[in-house]
Amino acid sequence: PENAVVTAENFLQSSDAVMEPNVLDHINILVQELGPQVAGPKAMQSLMNGYGGDTAVCGLMGLWLADLKSMGGSGRSSGAAGNKGGLNSTTNAAGALLDGNAIDDQKLFQTGANVARDVVEEVVNRLAKERFTKDGGDDIMKLSKKEAAFIDKMIASERWRKLLIDLSATTTNKDSTISMYCLTSISNLGHHREIANRINQSDYFN
Repeated sequence: PENAVVTAENFLQSSDAVMEPNVLDHINILVQELGPQVAGPKAMQSLMNGYGGDTAVCGLMGLWLADLKSMGGSGRSSGAAGNKGGLNSTTNAAGALLDGNAIDDQKLFQTGANVARDVVEEVVNRLAKERFTKDGGDDIMKLSKKEAAFIDKMIASERWRKLLIDLSATTTNKDSTISMYCLTSISNLGHHREIANRINQSDYFN
């Protein structure tokens, strides 16, 4: 069908389509509809034109982030143990996937995405804890509702809620307006256990 061909062509022309796990499915559609003589060169040219190396760039960025020297010192000092354990555990998970005879491409792709996400998240968390100040945080509360909407999105995310709670747990940030807003919002959403596991609630809710 013409629509299937157009969809396949658009997919193959997209940025770094060659890295997608279902790229062969779209090539197969072109082969079936246009024949190998036409589909082969067309698919190859589309993939070459769209290749930008974004996946390789993201991998390199992850390595840079892992080695990033933050304000409080080297990433290999304050966060070395955590990084090593986290990366090793994730690498072991990826290796376990490869041990089987049948490799689930989608699962492998997701594992790779999780590795990059975990590395970036660990570095962002460390930098946020080192650089966050009470005044800087309270300035967020002076923004318009639209500009400060990212805070509510962070509160809705389990990953970022942990960071917000940890930031609120430090003595210097305890009286921060943004800290109280975050803790109250998280509590109102029913995530009391997450707060209790990370801070002493009696210091905040008297």
